[in-house]
Amino acid sequence: MRWYRLVGLICLMTLCVALPEADARKRRRKRKVVNKHRHQMLTIFKIAPKQLSISKDGKEVWGSELYESRITIINTEKLTTKRVIRLRDKGTPVEIVHTNNGKEAWVSILNKRRVHVYDAKTHKLLHKIRTGREPKGIAFSPDGRWAIVSNWKGRSITLIDRKTYKRVRDVRVSPVPRGVIFTKDGKEAWVASFVRNCIDILSVPDFKIIKTIKGLPRNPRHFAQTKDGKTMYLTTNGGGKLLMFDIKSRKLKLKLRTGRGQRTITLSPDERFAYVANYYSKNISVIRLKDHKIIETIPADRMCIGMVLTPDGKKLFVTNYNMYRVMVFNTPKHIWTRPSP
Repeated sequence: MRWYRLVGLICLMTLCVALPEADARKRRRKRKVVNKHRHQMLTIFKIAPKQLSISKDGKEVWGSELYESRITIINTEKLTTKRVIRLRDKGTPVEIVHTNNGKEAWVSILNKRRVHVYDAKTHKLLHKIRTGREPKGIAFSPDGRWAIVSNWKGRSITLIDRKTYKRVRDVRVSPVPRGVIFTKDGKEAWVASFVRNCIDILSVPDFKIIKTIKGLPRNPRHFAQTKDGKTMYLTTNGGGKLLMFDIKSRKLKLKLRTGRGQRTITLSPDERFAYVANYYSKNISVIRLKDHKIIETIPADRMCIGMVLTPDGKKLFVTNYNMYRVMVFNTPKHIWTRPSP
């Protein structure tokens, strides 16, 4: 074969490969423009919080900076740092949860076996309450009577009297408890075991285990509950599947795979959508709850973990304590406005 024929054949083969690839690039560019309702980045805070909690009025986001021994408070309207609370005894704050009435913020201090109670308005430390080994999750009963704290290395939850701020006792549960929550009617407390892959259900107010839901995907971690008290959601870190339970029957109704390393779940104010942070997949899944379809995947940091929405649903805060970042997203209008009837 003559050399010019060989060159012509090579050019033809290159063209045949390049054209489909060019068409594919055009299709990809076109797909990016189709969805107009994308979450837009507003700003990034250079701090290192693990978890977040938002004040009842939605004006402050509290972030627990685990390895920095401090709590950073962000102004959600101005998107500025409002205050930094430093833990002088080198305590490592893990979870922050505001009380139902919004007057206090409770913080679990992992390495000190205690929780701190702060005034949500003045930011002053009010109480230090003893817990079990390595406290993490915190939950409050709907009537404000009880608080429970999951002890990561204690194989127990600590029961605290909210009126006296005293530790009542430690209640034995399955090993490595993580997520804790009270049902809306206040009759039960659910505790997720991270290593036994189960949920212990305790009766209230005697706090005795009345049922254990076994055989869940690996590492159940964080609960979210609908306002009507009918449906419970639970993330699974190792399983990567979001679980949905009917609370009354305690039956598992749905498993939804979102991404690797599910951590925090949060529901939109009107409960039409759920957000799930996928720690290893570097993204946030947006789920439409009427049919449990993933309608969007928001690119985020690898190891995204903590997450809160403002009460109006217009801003989403996402943490990464290894990357020293809090990412703030402006949510699209269809998330925070109800559809026409």
